[in-house]
Amino acid sequence: MMMNNKDNGKLRIANPLSQWQAAFVIIVLLWAGMILGISFLEAWAKFQTPMLTLQAGLDIGRHVYGVFRIVEVILALLGLISLYNSNSTSKWKLLYFTVLISVAIQNLYLMPAMNHQILRIFSGQIPAYPQFHTFYIVLETYKVSCLLFLALWTMTSYG
Repeated sequence: MMMNNKDNGKLRIANPLSQWQAAFVIIVLLWAGMILGISFLEAWAKFQTPMLTLQAGLDIGRHVYGVFRIVEVILALLGLISLYNSNSTSKWKLLYFTVLISVAIQNLYLMPAMNHQILRIFSGQIPAYPQFHTFYIVLETYKVSCLLFLALWTMTSYG
């Protein structure tokens, strides 16, 4: 990365990211990309398919999100390790902690509740529409925004 040095007007090479900072950026960008690809593209596109039944779409989604939850927890832990080893300030660690809280809410509360709704649909019941799905989307939007912000901040603050 080239930056303008105000002292003498010459271009200089900025300090590179440390290995931990680079790892953090890679992890959070991969994680954000997976959220965008699965939650905001795949989920929407799947239900636009005219020949896919509601039950089949829900079952596919249940399996996709089951795998994604495992991958997301792994990425969250790797991100936590790299963030704490990158000498970041407390405010950025706190922001990342709120992302981890969002993951916990989704995994421990929202996903089980939405899976229960899916099972009710499979059994022929038509459950009332609770706000689980809306809250899930809000948390996904919050997480991806925070992750992109943290990656951008890390790349520009240390360079």
